[in-house]
Amino acid sequence: LSQNRINFIENRTFSNMKILSKLDLSQNRIDKNLNMSLLLSGLTKLKYLNLSHNCLKFIQNDLFKDQFSLEILDLSYNKIYEIDDFSFRNLNQLKEIYLNFNQNLAKIKSNLTFFGLFR
Repeated sequence: LSQNRINFIENRTFSNMKILSKLDLSQNRIDKNLNMSLLLSGLTKLKYLNLSHNCLKFIQNDLFKDQFSLEILDLSYNKIYEIDDFSFRNLNQLKEIYLNFNQNLAKIKSNLTFFGLFR
């Protein structure tokens, strides 16, 4: 689904795709108006998630609540300026995270932002 100028996806669009392991939504126009936590709800087998080159501005702490199997997360080239504490707490399998080229990323509240990533 990359490079499609997507700016809206219905909540729970992927909820019946229980075995989905790779989701590439890069190079679209996804922004704060999309409820990402509902969009990703139930995707417990997801291993790769690419949200790069969008318009995401804020990462809330429940965004990745169901992504226990996620290994690669790409949030680069967005407009992220703030990441909530505990945003990555359920990502126990995460091996790679990309936050580069978020030029406004000035507010990481504390070391609790990355709580759960350190093993």
